[in-house]
Amino acid sequence: MNKIMQVALNATFKPEQVNALMEVIGATPNPEMAVELLLGIYEAPVLLDVADDRGIIKTLISVNHWENNVRYGYDEEKMIRFYILPDQDKSEINLENYEQFEQQWKSGHDLQSVSLPTGEMKHCTGNCDVDQWQRMTSPKVNEGELTI
Repeated sequence: MNKIMQVALNATFKPEQVNALMEVIGATPNPEMAVELLLGIYEAPVLLDVADDRGIIKTLISVNHWENNVRYGYDEEKMIRFYILPDQDKSEINLENYEQFEQQWKSGHDLQSVSLPTGEMKHCTGNCDVDQWQRMTSPKVNEGELTI
């Protein structure tokens, strides 16, 4: 890729400038974008504001094209996570009685993990790269049907 970049830059800039430009480009977190900016051909990707990531609706907060990073927000249900004895029936456990079944985790002990939904929601944030965001927002084909 460096040779292609160098040839493209040589077509636009004086040869004595190209080595310095290549050094600067190599120091940027997104060299492809840097070359495209220098050549005047950069087009920022068009990103949709909302993504459906396996049923979790994520909303775009910000984009840093230099770092190829998308920051997004989403809501998820708060969970209480704890351990119980391996022979305990999980269906008997609810928000009112979970503390009586809760076990302290200890290395070497056979316990099972339980996540109990609380009914309360919390707002979370996350990050992904631009390509991942575009995959989450693109139409998906499921069982021969196109869904958006």
